[in-house]
Amino acid sequence: MGCSKKLEKHCNTVSGKFMSEKNSGDVGQSAAGCANEEIGLKSFFLGPQAENSEWVEYQIHHIFKSWFAWRRKFRPSDGVA
Repeated sequence: MGCSKKLEKHCNTVSGKFMSEKNSGDVGQSAAGCANEEIGLKSFFLGPQAENSEWVEYQIHHIFKSWFAWRRKFRPSDGVA
């Protein structure tokens, strides 16, 4: 399974679980002891065991790739440093 497939699966699992619990009105606790509202937020951080490392790596790569593309298009006549 490639990084993007794993990321998609992770995001769908986390957001799907979070949204279905939120929509059902259940404000209980997860198995980890987190309130259900916190699960979606916590999935955006690396985590104590780096369990979200693939997602964080993907996001950082995407940010830099977008920034580089923006800079190349901003003033193409600047030349090379």
